[in-house]
Order: sequence, then C-alpha cells, then structure tokens
Amino acid sequence: MKDNELMLQRIKEALQQSDWKIRAEAVKRLPLLGEVVPLSLIIDAMTDPHRAVRVAAVEVCAELAYRIPVAVVEAALADDHWSVRAAAAWALGHFGESAPGPLLLALIDDKEESDLVRASALHALGTLDDTTHGEHIIAALGDTSSHVREVAALVLGNRREKAAIPALTYVLTHDEDEFVRATAAEALGQMEDAIPETALLAACSDDGRQVAVAAAHALGMMRWEALEEDRGEREEYFPYYKSSRVDSARSSAYEQRMPHKQLRFSDLSFLSIMILALVSGWIPSALRKPLAEGKLTYPDLTKYFEQLIRTEYIRALLISRQVVIHLACLWSQPAIFKDYMVDQPARDAFKRLLDTGVIVPLLLHETTPEETPPDDASAPAFALWKAVCRQVRVHYLRFDGDDESRQELAQKNFAHILTPQGSQLEHELQVWPQGVSEQHMLPEITSQQLISLLDPDVCPPQSVALCPISLGCLQLEDVLVLRATEEWIIYIECLETLLQYPFDFALYAPKLYTASLHYARSASRLLQQKHPQRQLTTLCKPVAELSISIGGALLVIIWTKEGPIYMKAHEERLQMLEGHEANVSVQFCIREWSNASEKEKFFTGIEFIHGRTTMARQQWKALLIHLAHTQAFREVKGEDIRQRAIFNQP
Repeated sequence: MKDNELMLQRIKEALQQSDWKIRAEAVKRLPLLGEVVPLSLIIDAMTDPHRAVRVAAVEVCAELAYRIPVAVVEAALADDHWSVRAAAAWALGHFGESAPGPLLLALIDDKEESDLVRASALHALGTLDDTTHGEHIIAALGDTSSHVREVAALVLGNRREKAAIPALTYVLTHDEDEFVRATAAEALGQMEDAIPETALLAACSDDGRQVAVAAAHALGMMRWEALEEDRGEREEYFPYYKSSRVDSARSSAYEQRMPHKQLRFSDLSFLSIMILALVSGWIPSALRKPLAEGKLTYPDLTKYFEQLIRTEYIRALLISRQVVIHLACLWSQPAIFKDYMVDQPARDAFKRLLDTGVIVPLLLHETTPEETPPDDASAPAFALWKAVCRQVRVHYLRFDGDDESRQELAQKNFAHILTPQGSQLEHELQVWPQGVSEQHMLPEITSQQLISLLDPDVCPPQSVALCPISLGCLQLEDVLVLRATEEWIIYIECLETLLQYPFDFALYAPKLYTASLHYARSASRLLQQKHPQRQLTTLCKPVAELSISIGGALLVIIWTKEGPIYMKAHEERLQMLEGHEANVSVQFCIREWSNASEKEKFFTGIEFIHGRTTMARQQWKALLIHLAHTQAFREVKGEDIRQRAIFNQP
C-alpha cells in the first residue's frame, strides 16, 4: 500500500509539469495503481491542453474499462482533435455489453469524420460479441477509405467470418491498395477449412511484396522458422490509429508522417548500449581457438550464435534506455527480425521500441534506414524491415568514417554490458570502429581512485532472489511491459547514478544491488502471471562482483555471505607494459553464484570505469598491498570452481 501511495504522489507531481511528455507518461502509469487509481485524475487528464495526454487518458480508460463509466469515453468523441476521437472510438470496443453499438455504427457511416476515427470505430465494433454486426463490417470492405477497408478485412479475419470469404477474395484480387489486399490475404488465411487456395496462390505473384508475403503465409508456404509456428488469433497490441495497419506512406490529411530522424551520438541517452555480440566478425574469445584449429566450424555454431545474440539483444533492452544496433543486423539477424515477421505477437512491440527511439539503427554506408542493401540474400526479411520503416519514425545514427564522426563516437561513453562472459574485458572503442581509440584521450586513473573501490562492506550480504530461469523466457512484449514498471525505473536510475559517479562506488553499488533484486522479482511476477502452469522462475543467490583490469591483468572481488574474497590472474601481462600506457577498466557485475558460467541468466554487469594509466605495475602492486593489509578480504587460489568460470579465457 505504501508503494502505491508513493507512486500516486509521484504521478500527481508529474501531472503538474509543464512538459506534456512527462504528463503523458504519468497518465500511462495510472493502471499500475490498480484498484486505487483515482477516477478524477483520469477525467482531468482528458481535458489536458495537449492531445497526447488526452489520448493517453482515453487509452487508460480502455485498460480499466471494468471500472470506468462508458460515458467518460463517449464524451471524448467530441474532442477537437481527430487522434483523441480515434482513441475514444477504439476504447469503446473494450466495454463489452456496455459499448454503444449504434453510436459506433453512426461514426463509421459519418463520411465527414476522419478516416482513422471511422476505422477505429469499425475496429471497436468488430471486437464486440454481437453476430448482428457481420453484415455492416462486410459492407465496409467497399468503403471509399483504404483505412476503413483495411480494418474491415482485419476484423473479419479475427472473427473468422466465413460469410465474408467472397467479399474478401474480391478485395484480394481487385482492391487498388496494397495494404488492403495484404490484410485481405491474412484474413482469408484465418478461415480454417474454407481457405480459398486458388485466389491465395494467384496472390503470391502480386506486384505488391506485402500481398505476396501475406498470401504465402496464409497458405503455409513460408519456410522461415518464425512463420511456421501456430498462428493463433491475431491481437492488435496497439490501437489501429497508431498500429502497423496505418500505412504512414499514405497517411490522411489529418496527420502527415514525420520523416525519419537522424541523431548525433551526443543526442543519445547517457545510458545507451551498443551490443558487442552484433559487431561484424565478433566471436566469443572461448571459441576463437577451436575455430582457428578447425575443431569447430561456423555452421556448427549457427544456432548457438543466434541464441546468444537473442539473449544479449533482450538483455540490452532490459538494462538501458537506448540500444544502438547496426542497421544490417536488424534485417539479417534471425534473432532480431523474427520479432517483426508477419503476425508475430512482438511485431507491434518492436515498432513501438523503434518509433520511440529505444532501438536506434546505426548506418555505416547507408544514407537512410530504408536503403536497399547491395546483397539481396536476405531480401524477404529486408522487405519486411522496409515495410516497418514506412509505418514508424525511425531514430537513427550515421557513422561516416570521417574524423568528425570518429571524434563524436569516441566522445560518447557507451555503457557496456558483458556480452558474453568470454568477452568481458573488450570495449567497443578498442575493437570497433578501427582508429577511434587512438583519437580519444581516455581519463587517467590513479591508484587512490582504484583503492577507493575496495570497501569490504560495499554490498549487502548475499540474498536469495526470485528470478527468471532464462532471458529466453522473455518476449519483446514482456520487455515493453517491464520498461514501464517502477522497478525498472529505479534500477535504471541507480545504474545511471553509478555511471555518473563511478568513484562513489561504495555509496551507490549497494543501491544498485538491491534494485537489481527487485527488478528480477518484477520480471518473475510477470512470467508467473502469463504462464501460471509453467515453471519459468527459480530461486537464485546473486552475488556482487567487481572486476578490475589493468593492462590485461585481472583482479576480481566477490562479496559472499562469508565475506569478500578476491582472485587474480594474468599478472604476467604486466611485464610487457613497463614504460607504456595501458588501459584500465572496471566492471560491476551481479550474477548468480551457483552457476556463474550461464549466459542467459537475468542478472548482468556493466563497465562503469574506462581509462588509462602509465603506471600499470605500480597500480597493480598498490591494489594487492591494500587487500593484504585489509583483513576482511580473503584470497582464493587454485581449483576454486568460481575462479575457473571467470578465468577460463584463452
């Protein structure tokens, strides 16, 4: 109850801010309050000066339809802006028997109303459990608006309205709009034993790529693994008026598509991540030797790499505000593009993350996110990527390779996840793109700064936590839900604070450790609610771990229940650094003690210090002397199982 009261107070404060974005986000958090959300706050938000806040309030009404009077939403149909009216029309579909069917029919027939409002009203009508509306929806296939026709096909497919098969078949072969024809093909594919195979086979040769893909999918002809799964009933993750069903290339006069936005590296959030596992040519260090010796081949490891990339992709989205991904990886990596395949449940979640700038494509040789690649080996996936780009506003980066671009990238201190353990000391500015690190003067790290990190009481005693058994249990839709939780917000704030004040480690590390445990519990609750019959969570014992690398020599401190222990390795590398400058990096990791080598665990780590030193051997010696004189630390040597997991690197 206290947590809800605190959240309510924060929401009230945010609703008083002058920035409409803050107010809109505050409204979206109201459902997190559950039964205690005040109706007055929602009603006040529906009269906010900015339309985005009013839209958010109407969408909250849809989510809380079980306790919101339908008249509250009906009133929003009189709003001055089309987007609020569209949201209200869509929201009425969530009110079941209380929904005003005649009012929705009147909206659909109102040719002076915005096409997207009429389309949203049609979508709402189609969700109602009323068989008498079938004829009205079929008639909408002949509407003058492509938006309305598209939604009519969408709804008829979801309802499996077999009486509509002749009309849908006609639309598939005659409608002038590619997206309407594609939606008709998808709808026909949901008609079970009544699928018109002849018409769908012909549609596979349609000039429109979207139509051909949809028709082939409907016939079960696609060989992509992601499309061979059971279709199930399609669900619109977002309302039609801002979903993939609205083709932004032909948007109505009420709202023109915003062009893609090119960012500078300085525009990125402080807590942004570039995934090392997606860098071209990346290989985990533990596999380099067997590959070089011919004991393994790349085909042997294809599935493993795909699983690893998927894990780090999900992990990055869970522990950062923005994730930078090379453009080609977005349509060439199956671990990523399967999220926006036709009818994948994560499709709208992916587009939401792309549209809001959470996923940021990085362009190297391309000029726009939609530029056709020179190699068409992955053409089917690229066609789907291009379709996604037409439906969202992509926030992207360009790295031109000139001195200005290199300097700008070098000055952007990306946060770095350990991806995977075999690469824990690598840094993007060291390995990609070439030449950046030489132009970037890293800060000099002193012995005293490093010693300040070695506090035996820095982390609370090892705790038992409930966490997902694997990141593979989480889908992209789950990521979107988790990023809206209070636990995620607190975790990210703690992480950002540590990155901003790295040498106050003793003050902020305990807070980050506690926030991590709460965040893991939040993810576990989500999985338990979605899959109550499956065992997707487990009890684990996460430990806090500090890794200090000086010129390649590695010192690891782990806070255990019995007290902090430390281990060291690769000291011989310091012999080659006499008189030379060396890199210094420090990483704080939270990982499971019982099986530290698992790469799919929920807990992770972050590099929060990266600098240089000209006194590598002296600093290493100073650290060891300090540890030896501090009785609380105990050195672990030899065959310790945890040591083998950390130091098993070629």
